[in-house]
Amino acid sequence: MRIRIDNIEIEAENDQTILAAARKAGIEIPTLCHSDGLEPYSSCMVCMVKDNLRNSFIPSCSALVQDGMDIDASGEDVISIRKKAVSLLLSEHRAECEAQ
Repeated sequence: MRIRIDNIEIEAENDQTILAAARKAGIEIPTLCHSDGLEPYSSCMVCMVKDNLRNSFIPSCSALVQDGMDIDASGEDVISIRKKAVSLLLSEHRAECEAQ
């Protein structure tokens, strides 16, 4: 199947996430909670991208590709929503973690 990420046409596989398809094509999408080999948890929302056809934001680590998708992974709206996600994460952080 073919999808578009940041105006770049790429080949994607069935049951592949947007994040995996982007990485395979060399397109960087930041993550915090994602770890290869584990089921997606979608808790940090740092990997958000915009589905231009539906005009909605979705977590790229868990959203599966669909033929003909048009994804914005680096636009101003996407960067803004990622900054808000990090800000919310930090606002709940009580700095009780211990480095070893």
